[in-house]
Amino acid sequence: MKLSARKVTIFVLLTFLMGVSLAILPLGYAQYYNPTCTVDASVNYPGAGTLTPGSGSSVYNYGDYVVYTEYTNPGYSFNGWYLNGVYEGDLSSIPITIYQDYQLIAVFSVSSAFLTISSSTGGTTNPGTGVWNYTYGSTVTVQESPSSGATFSGWYLDGTYMGTTTSLTVTMNQDHQVNAFFAGGNNTTPTPTPTSMPAPTPNPNLLSPILQFYCTSSTSYSTFNIEIQGVLEYNGSGLVDAGVYFSYSVTNGATWQDFAYVETGYYGNFSAVWMPSASGDYVIRAVYFGDSVYSAETSTVNFELTPLENQNQNVFSVVSNSTVSSLAFDSSTDSLSFGVSGPSGTTGYSQICIAKSLLPDVTNLIVTLDSSTISYSHFSSGDDWLITIYYHHSSHSIVMALNSQASLSSPTPAPTSTPTLNPTANPTASPTTSPSPTAPTPSTPEFPSLVILSLFIVMISLAIVVILRKRAKANT
Repeated sequence: MKLSARKVTIFVLLTFLMGVSLAILPLGYAQYYNPTCTVDASVNYPGAGTLTPGSGSSVYNYGDYVVYTEYTNPGYSFNGWYLNGVYEGDLSSIPITIYQDYQLIAVFSVSSAFLTISSSTGGTTNPGTGVWNYTYGSTVTVQESPSSGATFSGWYLDGTYMGTTTSLTVTMNQDHQVNAFFAGGNNTTPTPTPTSMPAPTPNPNLLSPILQFYCTSSTSYSTFNIEIQGVLEYNGSGLVDAGVYFSYSVTNGATWQDFAYVETGYYGNFSAVWMPSASGDYVIRAVYFGDSVYSAETSTVNFELTPLENQNQNVFSVVSNSTVSSLAFDSSTDSLSFGVSGPSGTTGYSQICIAKSLLPDVTNLIVTLDSSTISYSHFSSGDDWLITIYYHHSSHSIVMALNSQASLSSPTPAPTSTPTLNPTANPTASPTTSPSPTAPTPSTPEFPSLVILSLFIVMISLAIVVILRKRAKANT
């Protein structure tokens, strides 16, 4: 077969153009699947809060990862995120992987504030004891009324002594707790009937948050109170404006008495104050009842306190996940002793609150478990030390020698920056599932690969030209 030079040239040109088209086709494919997308972020209530990286429309590349965070202004509550019309929970931040256009709405509402009122025996208050809901910024006046023969000892507002005036006015710019103390009298105030709601059952089909709290007590019997601090979070982010109920039991959980209700702050943190009427053994329970996204959660600790009968009227308290018994102080040896027990195969902890007036130098403290010296951590909290110890559960006897001179062989206490929330050796792992949708980013062909492919096609075309020319010469 004879081929003219013109036919050969046309054939080679068509082959080259086809190769170049095949080479640049992946570029068009990559551009099609790597567009820019828009996130339109807004708040539903003007002035209720702000967003970062900001409200309005923002343009991102396909596959980008962006985190939006809300900041709530005073007087409002954050109720949650809606992403393309789907509720995504009320965590303070929401992560989004960009693979389409989004409409993100942060929903706020005008907030209310809760006032928890409690009183010791010997008198009543008006409004009465319980949890009351008021409009944010309003004022509430609480009045005291002693029983016959009793006297009013004073008000406490969020754990701070406020004096002995006949009434206390509270501005509801946040959740508050008011405690009224009475002394003497016939103690004719009826004991409240336990009315606490039963703890809810967790829903395995919802996201499971982590609810943790710890207790520290004052060590003065005359102004005794217990401060409770904790956090409610999911996947490292706090649940905002979530309600947490507190109750106590003196019957090892058979009956419960509510004593406080608080709402979580921006980081999921919360605090409460409790003033038990007597020393003894308690179980303290925190309950979050959940919502349509997050499962209900319950957390409990055992709490035992005992007064020290001396001129200072100090009080010792122990918070533990173990069953605590026989808490006692021996003033002749300056030693505190108690027993702990729990299920074998688990790890126990105890946090002991000791007045600095009884333990001026914490390095002099020696702790023994069944007569063997063990290490401990300590945390300074005002006029008190918070001591934490760990052990394997069984039945143990713990003795704390407060003023023994530490020998060289005694353990050096390890200071901690903050108390541990419900310390445990095997904490529940935080779920890593994010409520925000994600999608894999499509792969994009690398430019060097396209160049190599084009050169390869050109070389094949040149080879065909050489072969065809040789055949043409042979035919001639």
